[in-house]
Amino acid sequence: MIVTNVPGPQIPLYVLGRELEEVFPVAFLPQNHALAVAIMSYHGKVGFGLLADYDSMEDVEAVADGINESLAELEQAAGKASAAA
Repeated sequence: MIVTNVPGPQIPLYVLGRELEEVFPVAFLPQNHALAVAIMSYHGKVGFGLLADYDSMEDVEAVADGINESLAELEQAAGKASAAA
């Protein structure tokens, strides 16, 4: 497994007058690795990209679901902490 985190710009970017809305990062999958996770922030958001070797890891959706569930738990905990303060 390889994980990479790239901080992106926190201001909106434009091309030909159109605003870039989301970033979908993709990490390379090195030889003898089953999963590559790319994480990139952009304009107050964080995007995750998963690339897996199907022969080694046919259930990459389970990892994606786990990331989404964990982020929801973190948001809920942060909301409770903010309300308590």
